[in-house]
Amino acid sequence: MTLGSNEGTTQVQVTILADRGFADQRLYALLAQAGFEYVVRFRKDVRVEVEGGHQRPAAEWIPASGHAKKLTEVHVTADRTPVPAVVLVHQKGMKEPWCLATSLGAASARQVVDLYARRFSCEETFRDVKDLRFGMGLSTVRVKSPERRDRLLLVSALAQVLLTLLGAAGESLGMEKGLKANTVKTRTYSLFRQGCMYYQAIPMMQEERLRPLVERFAELLRHHPVFKEALGFI
Repeated sequence: MTLGSNEGTTQVQVTILADRGFADQRLYALLAQAGFEYVVRFRKDVRVEVEGGHQRPAAEWIPASGHAKKLTEVHVTADRTPVPAVVLVHQKGMKEPWCLATSLGAASARQVVDLYARRFSCEETFRDVKDLRFGMGLSTVRVKSPERRDRLLLVSALAQVLLTLLGAAGESLGMEKGLKANTVKTRTYSLFRQGCMYYQAIPMMQEERLRPLVERFAELLRHHPVFKEALGFI
């Protein structure tokens, strides 16, 4: 999601990144109608037709060099659904090739691949949200009422934002070292998980550790406009 300003108003340009589970050809038209850009991965056996009517499975368009290839003004599936561009790549280290349908016709093949790669940054969040032991435990929740579900998701989102920010505050103070069972320099726990651990430790935390944590947390809140706007009523 990218933000821009136009004559004092805030415009939001949304780019949807979706895996093969959402690769329904009807989705492309729906997203275009909503004004959303998209990069959606589809199966390699889906037929891709280029200008001139030449059609074959996506797998046969993938270059053996490992470089990304971009096809523009194409049609996909037997129904010949129009798509601004398709990008295909099978780089070294990839278990399977990426076949990407995108509305970003002006973007280069590498830009589309790099953009889709950002989708995997959400994998850590899945455990934070769904896991009962390490996260919010929403995978065990069964709510029939859509209204109750939406309220629960809102409360969960607010809690996740605040705990993630608390985790960032603690990590910036070097407190993560006290949570690790190893000496690796990379992050072991997500910021959300760190925030949960700091929050649970607050009742027993000594003031000389608690005060800097709370002060840094408040500082981060003040310096992030998104948090100020979203949480200003608290």
